[in-house]
Amino acid sequence: HSVNGGLWGELVRNRSFEEPPAPSYVRDGALYQECLGRPTVCAFFGDPAWTDVELSLEAERLEGTQGFRFALRAASDDTFCWYKVSHIGPENRWYHVLERRTDGGAFEEVGPRHYATVETGRRYRYRLRCEGPRVLVWLDDELVADWSGLGPRHARGRVGIGSNWAFARFLDIRVTGLDGTV
Repeated sequence: HSVNGGLWGELVRNRSFEEPPAPSYVRDGALYQECLGRPTVCAFFGDPAWTDVELSLEAERLEGTQGFRFALRAASDDTFCWYKVSHIGPENRWYHVLERRTDGGAFEEVGPRHYATVETGRRYRYRLRCEGPRVLVWLDDELVADWSGLGPRHARGRVGIGSNWAFARFLDIRVTGLDGTV
């Protein structure tokens, strides 16, 4: 048994010296995020100069206790807005809400919460549109968020797809300009 952990080191640690799997990977045309033992993992993509775009995708929680997060107008890894799907309290009440990052680095909720359960193994269709200072979000074709007031700090940026304390799969990911260009 090793000196760095004894029997615990043999049974619990990864003694093969392999790197742990990346938290985000693509397989069979879908983006997977394994984020069970840690908080949010997010894959950012696109052009930091994007302004008015629409992100559409299907999201499915395969395992875990939390849900999804979609980054909008990500000028950098520290300046962006989230559309967060999470749950609170012992009653496991699910909510969806838009948050923006403040100058101090914390997130603040903007707009009202939308309460809707996220079931493991069920696919959900999301459409998130940034149009000037306005953000609109559809969940399974129902408008669940419509908020204006992002301000100049959140005027442009990439998009991102994330999971929080969950193993999730994302399919049919598409970003289009409001003029329809992909």
